[in-house]
Amino acid sequence: MRTLLLLAWVTVGALALMGCGAAATATPVPKTPPAGAPAATTAAPAPAAPTAAPTPSTAPVAAPKLTPAPPNPPPATWTEIARWSGQSIKNTETFQVASKEWRISWDTQPGEHGPGIFQIYIYKADGTLDGVAANVIGANKDATVIRGAGQYYLSFNTSQPYTVTVEVKP
Repeated sequence: MRTLLLLAWVTVGALALMGCGAAATATPVPKTPPAGAPAATTAAPAPAAPTAAPTPSTAPVAAPKLTPAPPNPPPATWTEIARWSGQSIKNTETFQVASKEWRISWDTQPGEHGPGIFQIYIYKADGTLDGVAANVIGANKDATVIRGAGQYYLSFNTSQPYTVTVEVKP
């Protein structure tokens, strides 16, 4: 029993010297020997054995091969397919969009009566409302992207001057 207790105490002490996790913070609690038993002698914990430093490998190390990154493709440019200018309510002719993405761009300024409403409604060729591209008051220059190929027409609701273009991605 004494040998086991001494061995446990020496092991915990050695772990503490080596800095091993939670065992390094544990404090051994010596057990009191039963009455009439000879007192146990304590020995200092054995010092930890020094560890050898790693030796560098003499095998040649191949340099990593550098693969050039592929060049970034130029961004897709927009191609204009229709343009309208005016200063009043108007429905456009039907136009065909073959690409999956297209955009409507507009530039509008207040007219002779001051800032007014400028709205662009998007309709499918059958007259179904597909969405609203613009709903602004006064000067505005912007664009919106629409998704879906098909036949469309636009309806402008305004009294101020405007230029509207429809563009597709090739």
